[in-house]
Amino acid sequence: MIDKSVQEICRSDLESLVENGVSEGKRLEFKREFYRLDSTNPGDRDRQRREILKDISAFANCSGGDLLIGVEESQGKAIRISGFSPSNGADNLKLRIHELAQRGLQPRVPFSLHHVDIDEENIVLVVRIERSRIGPHRIVLNGEQGQFWSRNSGGAYEMDVDDLRQAFNSSAILEDLVSEFRHSRVEAIANGEAMVALLRKACLVCHLIPIDAFSNRIDISPSEVNRVLNFLPMIQRDGCAPMIDEYGVTIVAERNNTPKFGYLNIQRNGVIEAVDTGVVHFRNGDESTTPLFTYPLIREVGLRIKDYLKAYEVLGVSTPILCGISLTGISGMLIAHFDRQMYGREISSSEIELPLVELSDPTPGKIGLALRPAFDRLWNAAGFANCPLISDDGAISSQ
Repeated sequence: MIDKSVQEICRSDLESLVENGVSEGKRLEFKREFYRLDSTNPGDRDRQRREILKDISAFANCSGGDLLIGVEESQGKAIRISGFSPSNGADNLKLRIHELAQRGLQPRVPFSLHHVDIDEENIVLVVRIERSRIGPHRIVLNGEQGQFWSRNSGGAYEMDVDDLRQAFNSSAILEDLVSEFRHSRVEAIANGEAMVALLRKACLVCHLIPIDAFSNRIDISPSEVNRVLNFLPMIQRDGCAPMIDEYGVTIVAERNNTPKFGYLNIQRNGVIEAVDTGVVHFRNGDESTTPLFTYPLIREVGLRIKDYLKAYEVLGVSTPILCGISLTGISGMLIAHFDRQMYGREISSSEIELPLVELSDPTPGKIGLALRPAFDRLWNAAGFANCPLISDDGAISSQ
């Protein structure tokens, strides 16, 4: 797998694979030619469609990785950047792959597509497949319940009964671990047992949980955290005072015993917990009035998540990252927009854990689209159909 964001991969990265004689492996595969999806032979056309679905699902069912189409190999080593010519253009080709995977794999597989121009006609297509937490995935082309595939150092292989049993169990165990961890932390914060003393009970809590956080594959030292401090800001305030303990690093605005507006904690297993007490405000500053949800906080969360994903990239932590937004101490909070004449009902619950979402693409629009179902749920609790602050292209408004 190429060690950089998929959208940043360029020709020099591909050429370095050849220069260094990089070999295929569990997370990297080369293909000289694109799949014959338009073959005039119906049998060959069907086989080729199943082949691309096999390759994508095998990565997702294993550790994720990069499929590089247009790179020639010999005995598993990259030997030439050959490229291929997409008949109807690169963008149409990407759309077609997404559509094929959407109807041909179950459950859907998270992946990204990026092309690198080789000359005026030819491209190399990079397919970046994320390791899935909702697998295993199978081929369901033409309504048929097909095979499950995974990968090892020798390439793709069909999963047997033992492989499938382990995959299903691992998926369920991961979901339970994440849910249990997140719930315990939200409860602790709600009960006044946060990482530091907080100024207010009403909080927004943002958890980012790498998919490998509970597998002993991640161990981030304080010195490594120090390298990425610029990408670990608190949600709405600058933090300049890291506090180190045996579990990780906690960042606050100043190192003293006074209650804080918030903090950011990154544990050695890569879990980030960012807490902000600015989730509510009051009209004219009068705290005897109904607490109102702070709209700009959603945009700040989106911006900070972009930073945190960059920190993970520098630290070598694999995507996807699970993101859980929770709110505590919000009983009686009103979601209202007086300029738009929007008045919801008061929130009855003291704590709300919004649905987990997956994050893999650090571009702001993709982050907004990933977060939208979670914030829709918050607006649902106030009686609205959806959150109006996130548009169809993922842009997040502050008002």
